[in-house]
Amino acid sequence: MNLNNKIYKSEHLREKKLFQILLKHKKKKNGQNFIIYFLPGKTKTSKFAVSVSKKIGNSVQRNYYKRIIREIYRTHKNLIEFPYLILFILKKPPNSFKEAEDEIVEFFKTLSY
Repeated sequence: MNLNNKIYKSEHLREKKLFQILLKHKKKKNGQNFIIYFLPGKTKTSKFAVSVSKKIGNSVQRNYYKRIIREIYRTHKNLIEFPYLILFILKKPPNSFKEAEDEIVEFFKTLSY
Protein backbone atom coordinates (compact mmCIF):
# COMPACT_ATOMS: atom_id res chain seq x y z
CA MET A 1 0.00 0.00 0.00
CA ASN A 2 1.38 3.36 -1.01
CA LEU A 3 1.01 5.86 1.82
CA ASN A 4 1.20 8.74 -0.63
CA ASN A 5 -2.09 7.85 -2.33
CA LYS A 6 -4.05 10.96 -3.02
CA ILE A 7 -7.47 11.64 -4.45
CA TYR A 8 -6.92 14.05 -7.32
CA LYS A 9 -9.58 16.45 -8.58
CA SER A 10 -9.68 14.48 -11.81
CA GLU A 11 -10.98 11.48 -9.81
CA HIS A 12 -14.09 13.28 -8.56
CA LEU A 13 -17.27 12.57 -10.49
CA ARG A 14 -18.89 16.00 -10.71
CA GLU A 15 -19.81 16.58 -14.34
CA LYS A 16 -23.56 16.43 -14.97
CA LYS A 17 -23.04 14.75 -18.34
CA LEU A 18 -21.01 11.89 -16.80
CA PHE A 19 -23.58 11.47 -14.01
CA GLN A 20 -26.34 11.17 -16.60
CA ILE A 21 -24.35 8.61 -18.60
CA LEU A 22 -23.67 6.62 -15.42
CA LEU A 23 -27.29 6.64 -14.26
CA LYS A 24 -28.61 5.76 -17.72
CA HIS A 25 -26.26 2.86 -18.50
CA LYS A 26 -25.32 1.76 -14.98
CA LYS A 27 -24.51 -1.64 -13.61
CA LYS A 28 -25.57 -2.11 -10.01
CA LYS A 29 -24.10 -3.93 -7.02
CA ASN A 30 -26.33 -4.12 -3.99
CA GLY A 31 -24.46 -4.77 -0.75
CA GLN A 32 -25.36 -4.84 2.92
CA ASN A 33 -24.53 -1.17 3.52
CA PHE A 34 -24.10 0.27 0.03
CA ILE A 35 -25.69 0.46 -3.38
CA ILE A 36 -22.87 0.89 -5.89
CA TYR A 37 -23.51 2.04 -9.45
CA PHE A 38 -20.63 1.61 -11.85
CA LEU A 39 -19.86 1.88 -15.53
CA PRO A 40 -16.58 0.91 -17.20
CA GLY A 41 -14.29 2.99 -19.34
CA LYS A 42 -15.76 6.40 -20.20
CA THR A 43 -12.73 8.40 -18.97
CA LYS A 44 -8.93 8.12 -18.70
CA THR A 45 -9.04 7.64 -14.92
CA SER A 46 -11.61 6.22 -12.55
CA LYS A 47 -14.03 8.78 -11.17
CA PHE A 48 -16.18 8.37 -8.10
CA ALA A 49 -18.89 10.15 -6.12
CA VAL A 50 -20.47 9.51 -2.74
CA SER A 51 -24.11 10.04 -1.82
CA VAL A 52 -25.55 9.84 1.68
CA SER A 53 -29.28 10.37 2.23
CA LYS A 54 -30.63 12.79 4.81
CA LYS A 55 -32.35 9.79 6.37
CA ILE A 56 -28.96 8.63 7.71
CA GLY A 57 -28.64 11.37 10.34
CA ASN A 58 -27.55 14.94 10.77
CA SER A 59 -24.91 16.61 8.60
CA VAL A 60 -22.08 15.69 10.96
CA GLN A 61 -22.90 11.97 10.68
CA ARG A 62 -23.40 12.14 6.89
CA ASN A 63 -20.06 13.88 6.40
CA TYR A 64 -18.37 11.34 8.67
CA TYR A 65 -19.62 8.46 6.49
CA LYS A 66 -18.56 10.28 3.31
CA ARG A 67 -15.06 10.73 4.77
CA ILE A 68 -14.93 7.02 5.60
CA ILE A 69 -15.93 6.03 2.05
CA ARG A 70 -13.41 8.46 0.51
CA GLU A 71 -10.65 7.10 2.75
CA ILE A 72 -11.43 3.50 1.78
CA TYR A 73 -11.43 4.51 -1.89
CA ARG A 74 -8.12 6.36 -1.48
CA THR A 75 -6.33 3.48 0.18
CA HIS A 76 -7.65 0.74 -2.11
CA LYS A 77 -8.09 2.42 -5.50
CA ASN A 78 -5.04 0.54 -6.78
CA LEU A 79 -7.25 -2.60 -6.88
CA ILE A 80 -9.19 -1.09 -9.80
CA GLU A 81 -7.36 -2.04 -13.00
CA PHE A 82 -9.45 -0.17 -15.59
CA PRO A 83 -11.15 3.25 -15.47
CA TYR A 84 -14.68 3.21 -14.06
CA LEU A 85 -17.35 5.70 -13.12
CA ILE A 86 -18.46 4.74 -9.61
CA LEU A 87 -21.26 6.09 -7.41
CA PHE A 88 -21.41 4.91 -3.79
CA ILE A 89 -24.82 5.33 -2.14
CA LEU A 90 -25.00 4.62 1.57
CA LYS A 91 -28.09 2.53 2.40
CA LYS A 92 -27.48 2.19 6.11
CA PRO A 93 -24.59 3.15 8.35
CA PRO A 94 -21.98 0.40 8.72
CA ASN A 95 -21.35 -0.90 12.23
CA SER A 96 -17.62 -0.35 11.89
CA PHE A 97 -14.97 1.00 9.55
CA LYS A 98 -13.80 -2.57 8.94
CA GLU A 99 -17.27 -3.66 7.79
CA ALA A 100 -17.48 -0.82 5.27
CA GLU A 101 -13.91 -1.44 4.12
CA ASP A 102 -14.52 -5.16 3.58
CA GLU A 103 -17.62 -4.50 1.48
CA ILE A 104 -15.95 -1.88 -0.73
CA VAL A 105 -12.73 -3.88 -1.16
CA GLU A 106 -14.79 -6.93 -2.17
CA PHE A 107 -16.53 -4.75 -4.77
CA PHE A 108 -13.17 -3.50 -6.10
CA LYS A 109 -11.97 -7.09 -6.44
CA THR A 110 -15.04 -7.99 -8.53
CA LEU A 111 -14.26 -5.06 -10.85
CA SER A 112 -10.81 -6.48 -11.54
CA TYR A 113 -12.13 -9.71 -13.03
